Amino acid sequence: MNLRRFKLGDVLKISEIWEKYFKGLFGLPSRDNIIADAVVERHGKVIAYGTIKTYYEVVMVLDHSLPMRDKILAIRLLVHKAETEAKLAGIEQLQLFVLDDSFKNILIKHFGFTVCGGTAMVKTIY
Repeated sequence: MNLRRFKLGDVLKISEIWEKYFKGLFGLPSRDNIIADAVVERHGKVIAYGTIKTYYEVVMVLDHSLPMRDKILAIRLLVHKAETEAKLAGIEQLQLFVLDDSFKNILIKHFGFTVCGGTAMVKTIY
């Protein structure tokens, strides 16, 4: 096996792998906001693709003792700011990690967030 840079000619094979194994679980990765990407080949055939992308992680620290109305207004202001800044930066998604189910439900009901599949994972590298 060898690792090499992505080439435009790899798109068809990457799409075929995605269609067979991942369609319905997540969208085919776009080429927007890429820091780096690569393919793995075995015997000249693309068998894997990986990408590192920039993204906007939203972090909110909210006083839980506030009345619900105030919480929603504060979140609305923060989400609007995050959306505005992300659009200016050309970022297509906002991502966040939610620790509280009631907060998750507010984000879904009032702000258009959705739960993504899989398990959020982090690796600290320095």
